[in-house]
Amino acid sequence: MESSLYSPFHGVFRSNDLIVNIDPLGIFAGGRARVTIVHDLYFATMPALYSRFDIAKAWLVYRLVLNRSTRIVAISESTGNDIKRHFPHLARRVRVILSDTAMDAAPDPATLAQWTNQRFVLAVANASPNKNLETLGHAFCRVAGAEPGLLLVHVGSDPANRLAAVMAEHGLSDRLVRQRGISDPALAALYRSALCLVTPSLYEGFCLPLLEAQRYGCPVIFADAPGTAEIGGIGGLRFDPRDVAALARLLERVIHKPSLRLVMRARGHRNATRFSWERSALEYETVFAEALSEIGRG
Repeated sequence: MESSLYSPFHGVFRSNDLIVNIDPLGIFAGGRARVTIVHDLYFATMPALYSRFDIAKAWLVYRLVLNRSTRIVAISESTGNDIKRHFPHLARRVRVILSDTAMDAAPDPATLAQWTNQRFVLAVANASPNKNLETLGHAFCRVAGAEPGLLLVHVGSDPANRLAAVMAEHGLSDRLVRQRGISDPALAALYRSALCLVTPSLYEGFCLPLLEAQRYGCPVIFADAPGTAEIGGIGGLRFDPRDVAALARLLERVIHKPSLRLVMRARGHRNATRFSWERSALEYETVFAEALSEIGRG
């Protein structure tokens, strides 16, 4: 098995037994068998995020690549179900192999010292529309008025200032702390120090911050929505991502009940054991073998 490529220098596709596309935007020709990994179907599940041109282009590329794939790997059950719903003729080719986090950094001591005595709610996400950070902002502000010193720490970009605008609307701009481009050890320290992580996303293909937080012992509150509900599992508290009041009530419970946070940490650790790169590697090996076996039958 060789890696897949098109050589612009020779102008021909090299002959390969198996080509693996790490996403559907890879090449669509060459190779005797092909495995394509699909992370999400945002263009199909949340088309309002894209222009008509981008949606049309995505449908064209996905149809072309997936139709020519011997096996299609989805990184979550949610993504697998999306593929089967939008490409029903390919359902038999779909295999679900859960991803995992590669984050394994020890918490940075200086960051731990900075945040250990602070009370804060954590959000880790770039503020795209599907991340739904406005709901978190409104819920946080409902709670923060009665909680002097409580902060909302946002790790990620927010070019449209979505979260900042919500905080300003409630007169609580000073409670928002923005962190961008921080190291894994610094992020690990935030997970260890936070009262909880909140993930209010409307849709995710997977959700690495949820899993990372559980591994580092951070209680998690997550949307009962595709991707987040599956990954969060039994390891946290769920809420309707459109329901600001419901999230505010959960925040109050987590903030005021240390015993609940202890239970959530334990459940998070247990839930995180469902994910393992070692198991995933064995499952990929099986999928590659299935794809190669198609060559002999073809």
